[in-house]
Amino acid sequence: MAMQPFKMIIGDMVPDDQKNYAWSYQTIWGNIGSILATLLPFI
Repeated sequence: MAMQPFKMIIGDMVPDDQKNYAWSYQTIWGNIGSILATLLPFI
């Protein structure tokens, strides 16, 4: 549900030739954050 607003932020902040890289990095870091948030209660 929260992915659509973040897609718009990427389009506004980076040049056209870097949009794919920015989206990839945002997806990777978002997934890492989700994994850490899931594991944190067990640590």
